[in-house]
Amino acid sequence: AEYVGGIVGQSVSSVAYCINNGAVSVSATGIYPAYAGGICGTNATWDGNAVAVQNCVNNGDVSATYTIENTNKPAVGAGGILGYISTNNTGATLKNNFNFGTIESSSEYAGQIFGQNNKSSASTYAGNYGLENNGNLGGNVVDNAVVGTIDTEENMLINQPTLGTQVVGYQTSEAKEGN
Repeated sequence: AEYVGGIVGQSVSSVAYCINNGAVSVSATGIYPAYAGGICGTNATWDGNAVAVQNCVNNGDVSATYTIENTNKPAVGAGGILGYISTNNTGATLKNNFNFGTIESSSEYAGQIFGQNNKSSASTYAGNYGLENNGNLGGNVVDNAVVGTIDTEENMLINQPTLGTQVVGYQTSEAKEGN
């Protein structure tokens, strides 16, 4: 499998207070799956420990595709925060993450927060945000899990996470007047 992330391709531990401003993309060229995430391509653990991704912001567009010539059509997934979550019966904690990017995938695994989660029922989601009219928050969600909230850009900018007194920066396309 191929994993590409704005911060890290494959993480096996918790991630917090990260910001990605660049576009992230992956293209599956063979039989193996490919996943892209604004923060992590995948956050996976096989030792029984839960993983957490908290207080992260993605501003970049994320895409995971396979070429038309690739007749294998492998699984591909894209998420504003995580492309793929794999956990060993413990689930993942996704809390207070913000996605401002556009998400695109050649498969159904596309979401503003995550593309695919193989243990959705064991995962905890709280206070994750994605933009209105920009797709679902989770690419695949079971047990009616509430991944987070679709909100306006204005509200999301107000509620972005901060680390101490450090304000998370975000550039909009609109000019702002001020002194």
